[in-house]
Amino acid sequence: MKKPIHQGKNVARFREMLNLKAEAFAYQLGTGWAPTEISLLEQKEIIEEPLLKRIAEILKIPVEMIKHYDEKQEINIISNDSGKGEIKFPNFHDTGKN
Repeated sequence: MKKPIHQGKNVARFREMLNLKAEAFAYQLGTGWAPTEISLLEQKEIIEEPLLKRIAEILKIPVEMIKHYDEKQEINIISNDSGKGEIKFPNFHDTGKN
């Protein structure tokens, strides 16, 4: 059985990716929000739809990203990539000219 996506952890993950501090996030959510409430929010497995929409709006991401993002699945996809792509770096030679 597939484990449900933890929406609170996803909120924390995206907030941190955007370098948005809990204090600033609380301020954007409005009255009644403080860093302690943000911490409690990020511990919730399921977040109510109206609040989830507001959070997505603040983070400028689709609600579906919070609902369905699975870091473990992403890591699995990356580690199973059998592509044989090459990374080429330009070859810079110092000619002594400025």
